[in-house]
Amino acid sequence: MKKRLLITGIAVIVILATVFALTACNDTLSDGIFSGGSIAVRNEDGRWGYVDSNGEEVLGFDYASATNFVNGVAVVSYTDSSESDPGAAEPDPGAFYLIDQEGTHLAGPFVSTTRVFDDTMIVVKDKKTNKFGVYDTAAKAFAYECAYENITPVGETSVVRMVSQISGKNGVEYVDLATGTVTMARKALNDEFTVSVVGGHNFYFYNTNTTENGKPVFKGVSVLTGAEAVTWNGRKSESSDWTYLIDDTYDADGSVTASTYHYVTETAIIALDKAVEVPQNQYDGSMLLTAKTAQGADGTNTTTYTLYGKDGAVIYSGTEQLFWNGEAYYMTKTENGTFTLNVYKDGAAYSASAAVPEGASDLNYSWNVTTEENAIDMSISYSVTTGEGESAVTENVAKQFVSIGGATTEVPEGYELKKVCGGKLVLAAENGRMGVFNADGTAVTECIYSNAQVVDGGYILVTMGNAVGVLAPDGSVVLDCVFSGISHKEGIWQSVNY
Repeated sequence: MKKRLLITGIAVIVILATVFALTACNDTLSDGIFSGGSIAVRNEDGRWGYVDSNGEEVLGFDYASATNFVNGVAVVSYTDSSESDPGAAEPDPGAFYLIDQEGTHLAGPFVSTTRVFDDTMIVVKDKKTNKFGVYDTAAKAFAYECAYENITPVGETSVVRMVSQISGKNGVEYVDLATGTVTMARKALNDEFTVSVVGGHNFYFYNTNTTENGKPVFKGVSVLTGAEAVTWNGRKSESSDWTYLIDDTYDADGSVTASTYHYVTETAIIALDKAVEVPQNQYDGSMLLTAKTAQGADGTNTTTYTLYGKDGAVIYSGTEQLFWNGEAYYMTKTENGTFTLNVYKDGAAYSASAAVPEGASDLNYSWNVTTEENAIDMSISYSVTTGEGESAVTENVAKQFVSIGGATTEVPEGYELKKVCGGKLVLAAENGRMGVFNADGTAVTECIYSNAQVVDGGYILVTMGNAVGVLAPDGSVVLDCVFSGISHKEGIWQSVNY
């Protein structure tokens, strides 16, 4: 396989071009998706192997599954125990193994493997003992031996929850794999106090085994830092969407004199004055919307809406009501010839705007947020009528915009935005074929592919027909479309239309 196609006109140029091409083929890429010096690909027979950026075979197509190398470590599995295996005479066909770049087994067999902490750590479950451990790819050794009942990641952080047997009871601790420190530990799981919130939370709630006014006292601790987040006397209120913890203050007679309400989101515990700040119904576990009504001197009531985002920070406050579409809050405004859309999703705010001619009617809009790209794409349509009576002409206008990091660009006419990835746009031409464009709308590739995706290092995975290949960040061909699948950080890229 060649790294790029060479088109020449005369024999001398052909010879020189061939020499330069062969010279280039000696330069193996080792960044981005090729950071391990090779990439896992699947051949037409459904077998996985490894090739370098020149298409040269590095490890044979001996695997039923294979991941990319991180720090020289990859995860593979076999389907036939009789196949060649440098690490063991008879590999278990139903198990996963860690291998180095020579194909030698480093560890295994495992029932399951999960990459965590920027993919440099691997949580494994030993097939023989059914115990969990953590393998450090940089050290090429276990950071934690397979001695735990369970190990699960805490969201997209470097912290994992580790359950082990302590004196015959299940104990739990949270460990930050980035530093190796224990952020929070309890002797027994039955001390845990579970609260129900949408999507989970980054807090550990436990019983202090003490009482106040006859009620148990609980604490909430951040599992990411170990810092105490809240203490309350055990009352709580739950709905299908939210949980709040109630800390009561008593007088000498045991009567409640005041109550503080702590609302639990995925990422924050927010203390509110529930007497005036009323939570609104919503379904995003990373945000909390409240309404606070105050009466002015003229006797009129004014309601202020506050939307709390990640870590309890306020991301919106105003008298305009936010609306919920089933996945995010939003509001729109048309002012001075500009239509503006503000969207709040997963604890963050996004905005896009477009010019709308004066007198436009039938304005419609739709939008989609790509949170990992800090991007929002917006489609608008409207009608503009010029002239009067029988000479009146109505034009229907449809436009599409994309805003990445707050900078809005109109999608070029004749193209449709399919997705935002790697800071770039995947657009489809009128014939349905896709290409990759920069955020400003300039083309990186032609629209000749049935699918495209920008991945690590700006490399582009593309599909042509029933085969997939790799392009460089500038759109030039690295690996021709001859494979049935390519394994990368986010999964398997294969010949399935978007």
